[in-house]
Amino acid sequence: LTDNNTVGSVNSGPQGTVASFVAANSESLSRNTVDGLAEWTVSGWVYIDGESDSVNILTNHNTWANQLNVAVGVVNRRITCYVGDGAAYAGGGDSVDVELGSWHHVVAWYTASDKKVRFSRNGGAFTFASDALAGSLYTAAGTLRLGGDADLLGEQADGLLGSVGIWSGVLPPSERVSLFNSGAGKRYADLTAGEKTGLVSYWDLSETSGTRVDSHGSNDLTDNNTVGSVINAGAAMDGAAASFV
Repeated sequence: LTDNNTVGSVNSGPQGTVASFVAANSESLSRNTVDGLAEWTVSGWVYIDGESDSVNILTNHNTWANQLNVAVGVVNRRITCYVGDGAAYAGGGDSVDVELGSWHHVVAWYTASDKKVRFSRNGGAFTFASDALAGSLYTAAGTLRLGGDADLLGEQADGLLGSVGIWSGVLPPSERVSLFNSGAGKRYADLTAGEKTGLVSYWDLSETSGTRVDSHGSNDLTDNNTVGSVINAGAAMDGAAASFV
């Protein structure tokens, strides 16, 4: 079939149950102590449903000068990702307007050699690098949170998260694309042996309430304020579908 005028596509996102956060309730999922990493990769699905969303995929705060804070939000209909090292926040935004009410797979990774964080969306739909950060990120143990930044900035997620993982090292491009999985995402049971190399924790977030189990490691997440859940309506779609205007 010939595309006569740039027919787009939409992604189904992670299949089944996903975690639902309400910012007004200061909700987050947390683990009291998680070891620090010299280099890391974070992967997760974020549902963007409004202009003002600010969704923290993962946050770590040991001290103000040593943290991992990977956040995703929408500013002027463009996805913005950022990290903080205590001294400053660094990041950047997508160059293309995004559809609200849609799932996005975001990967962020930190390389110690140049102290930069790089981001990509939806299997490499865009990639950019932050400026060099002043200090090394996430090198000491600390509290790890999904969906909230209650200690310092008071920012809370207002949206959905699914299939979040963290690795001790930088994933190769082929595995970042594989995790996107043509828009269908991957539960832990779907990961390949290669994708489990260096894996620290992986949360399907498929529980309807209470503790969210770490399917790979021992970093189960405690629900601090009744984080809810919904069934992703895209579960019937296996991958991307054509979107016509």
